[in-house]
Amino acid sequence: MSNLTAANESRRPDPTRRARTFAIVVVVFACLPIVVATVRALLHHWMPIGDDGLLAIRAQDLFSRHIPLLGTASSASFAATKPLNNPGPLYFYLLGVPVAAFGSVVGTAVGAAAVNLAAMVAIGMIGWRRAGLLGTALAMLVASTLAWSMGSELLYDIWQPHGLLLPFLAFLFLIWSVAASDWPMLPVAIFAGSLLMQTHLTYGYLTPLLIVAGLTIGLLQSRRTRRQAGAKAEPPIAASATRAGRWIVIGVLVGLVVWTPSLIEQVTTSDGNMSRLVRQIQDPPKGVVGGTGALRMTATVLADPPFWGRDSFPNTFRPAGTPYGATAPTVDGTGAVGARLAALAIGLVLLLLVSVGLIAWRRRNASGLAAAAVGLVALAGSWYTASKVTVDIVGVASHQFRFLWSMAAFVTFVILLGLVQMSRTPAVGRWARVLAIALVAVMTLWNLPTYAATVGPQLEAASLPAIRDLDRQLGPAERSQPLLLDFTKLRFGEPFSGALMAELRRRNIELVTDDVYLARQLGPTRATNGRDAKVKIFYRSGDVARAKTLGVFTRIAFHNGLDARDARRLDELKRDVGDYLARSGLRSTPRLVSGEKLGVFSNLRGPFTTEAARAAVFDSRQLVFAVDQRVLALPARWNAKFEEYARLQTRADRETIGVYVGPVDATDPP
Repeated sequence: MSNLTAANESRRPDPTRRARTFAIVVVVFACLPIVVATVRALLHHWMPIGDDGLLAIRAQDLFSRHIPLLGTASSASFAATKPLNNPGPLYFYLLGVPVAAFGSVVGTAVGAAAVNLAAMVAIGMIGWRRAGLLGTALAMLVASTLAWSMGSELLYDIWQPHGLLLPFLAFLFLIWSVAASDWPMLPVAIFAGSLLMQTHLTYGYLTPLLIVAGLTIGLLQSRRTRRQAGAKAEPPIAASATRAGRWIVIGVLVGLVVWTPSLIEQVTTSDGNMSRLVRQIQDPPKGVVGGTGALRMTATVLADPPFWGRDSFPNTFRPAGTPYGATAPTVDGTGAVGARLAALAIGLVLLLLVSVGLIAWRRRNASGLAAAAVGLVALAGSWYTASKVTVDIVGVASHQFRFLWSMAAFVTFVILLGLVQMSRTPAVGRWARVLAIALVAVMTLWNLPTYAATVGPQLEAASLPAIRDLDRQLGPAERSQPLLLDFTKLRFGEPFSGALMAELRRRNIELVTDDVYLARQLGPTRATNGRDAKVKIFYRSGDVARAKTLGVFTRIAFHNGLDARDARRLDELKRDVGDYLARSGLRSTPRLVSGEKLGVFSNLRGPFTTEAARAAVFDSRQLVFAVDQRVLALPARWNAKFEEYARLQTRADRETIGVYVGPVDATDPP
């Protein structure tokens, strides 16, 4: 076999029609969970809530006077001197087409699912182009496993940390193909990389690094192939440099097109978003994870059980014994592996990747060498990106590190493919294909039932009935537009404001805001000029929401968080818990005493012999917080009662909602 033939043998797909059919079937089968989950969600009347609602608004704005020129506002704004947006609106444009066709609710889910389906198809296609049926089977195995790790309810989620996981994995596969001198994939990779970079700042370092690395490796591979072929090179090989240049030009043009909205915003604004991002890079936020912390977090996802599997998704980096969504102030509180073990684990992964690359080099397997090189760059880039994430805003939040899951899936693929290709025995390859296809079937079937990973906006999915009830009552708001949005006095991460804004937008009610950060979310055309709105809208939750009027403000929509039976049960539990407190008090624990000293549990000191003392306990909600944080020492029977009380009280407080409207110049009620 000539050097030229050996260099390209891994690029040649299996020639048989049967192999192609198997590859197509495997890809289609791996896509089933996305389709099933989306259809099921729509049949169950899913709606975008929380941050999903804000994204749905901007997708609906595509064919309006509020056309987006930037991505959604970034949480990095809280660590910056001026508000920042994610760099571009490409994700909104992709979602905007199905939203225009099917409506804001159905179109949002369909659009997010379509992006994931396109990513799945791209992963399977690259697997075939680079390594035939074996490549497709292994690629679909890691992709379907990543989809299974996410769970069915994240496969149509538009929230960027989840909606970009499969696209990032597809981007890594595309870069692999570019690194193997598959030049037609370069414009596709630039488009996919632009989608990632525009939609979430997390990919600001990773995407350019990988594109440059893939292009550089691909050019070096082409040069090596031409040198090996020498003067006898066939015309396609001899002209590879010309082909590369042509596709590079096309890729640059694609990049210019998809970045045009961001450039327009930059040149038409006195202080454009790109300028702000550059200043942020020059003066980065303090309190970042750092190199050692990033190494520990990377190793936890990549090399520590349950690796990047399903159980890791909601639990990795969540402090032990805390509710879902809780964060730790530093990496030490996340349960990440220790620094020494992390260094050992990452060192082992690096050794495997280097070994795969060296063997591919010796065997002149261009595709295998490219895969190992891209795996190394992806691992290094992910570590560097993780090291730059600030923890000063919300602590070590797992959603800021989701890219590690996609990177780990790709590195796993590279190692699996390399191990199989190390063997020269054809039977090994055949059995590997059969096993991989069988496992794809298992992961796909396993991911068909409903599974909610209790992360992101999905944490508040229990609020959907309340949101649907409120939405049906918002008709009176249409008579008062434009409406000034006032959603400032709310708990962090609440699901209702985003959902209410999305419903108002669906009704084509004009919205304006005087909040700088919210204006960055909804677009500058929705920043109030102080004269456009006469009426403002807000909501209140809990007992205060039961009032039909709050001063000059009138309630136009109401949802009672508890039905009659649950309300009676809550009253019974409060009487029982109150009797227990009066009779037995609360046993002192270190965490309870610490909280009392800080004033967090000031009403839990006791004694509770008076009705006023017990009322203070219930009214302050400190007992609910103490139960949630597991700081109390109670007998088993009473512990169950306290937990039931806390659960019902939380539902009453969070899901009893009143939506109010009134004059814009009136003082807000408490």
